[in-house]
Amino acid sequence: MLDMYVQLMGGLNDRAATAYLALETQSAKTQVIRAVAQQVLSKKDFDLLVAILAIAKTRQKFRDRLAHHTWGECPQIHDALLLIDPKSLLALPIDMDRVYVYKRADFEEIISANDRLCGYGGTFRQIIGDTLKHKDFLYELLYAAPEVREKLGLQA
Repeated sequence: MLDMYVQLMGGLNDRAATAYLALETQSAKTQVIRAVAQQVLSKKDFDLLVAILAIAKTRQKFRDRLAHHTWGECPQIHDALLLIDPKSLLALPIDMDRVYVYKRADFEEIISANDRLCGYGGTFRQIIGDTLKHKDFLYELLYAAPEVREKLGLQA
């Protein structure tokens, strides 16, 4: 996201990076990217960026759980990581409906989804960069991705 923001701001600029990193919440960072992008991108590129940002937002909840929830384990589920919002631990007994159970396959899917998102962002960054003359192939790659098509509201 930082790389995309710096690209939208016209390239490597310490002040742009400093301002972005000073924003505390992801929603504020996303709003700044959208505001700048709306001024500098074509409608086609802006719509594509909005689709990528929407995909990123869906990934955020998993990241937030891993970063901010309390981790635990359970002898009955020996191959899983349990996550719960610390606020849910204040009331006893613990409401088990508020416990998230993650197994290896869950983490593999999260990693795969984040890899795809990183690829979308990298491809988009190449599109908005000034160095490529033939961008049609990169557009085709992004428009071929089911997640991007879904966020753009395109038919499968």
